[in-house]
Formats: sequence, C-alpha cells, structure tokens
Amino acid sequence: MSESTNELRKAARAAAKDVRKLADRHLPELRKSTKAIIDKDLPRVRATVRKELPKAIEAVREELPKAVEAFKKELRRRKGR
Repeated sequence: MSESTNELRKAARAAAKDVRKLADRHLPELRKSTKAIIDKDLPRVRATVRKELPKAIEAVREELPKAVEAFKKELRRRKGR
C-alpha cells in the first residue's frame, strides 16, 4: 500500500472518530427535542385531521359528479367534430 493511501485512511478514521464524539454529545438532546415534538404536536395535528377530513370528503362528493359531467360533455363535444 502506498503512503498516501495510509494517510487517507488515517484521516478517514480521525474524521469518523470526531463524528462519533459529536453524535455522542448531541444525540441525547436531539432525541429529547424530537420526542417533545412528537408528544406535543402530533396529537394536535391528528385532532385537526380528524376534524377536517369529513369536510374534505363531503366537498369531493359534491364536486366529483360535476367534474364527471363536465368531462363527459367535453368528450361528446370533441366526438361531434
């Protein structure tokens, strides 16, 4: 193996070691903040989705027949040419 390859390997090992140290230092705090977001925001979003979803479904049910009829009308118009 060449000397430059060995130097690159040493540099890579040193970088990996530094990354491990940073991760060990900061991961616990990241885990806490992520858990806080999940515990706090997810239930709120879930409640909003449960409340708004029926409204969206009803709107689609109302608009879908209109869209289908407009599509059929356009097809008939094109077929008549």
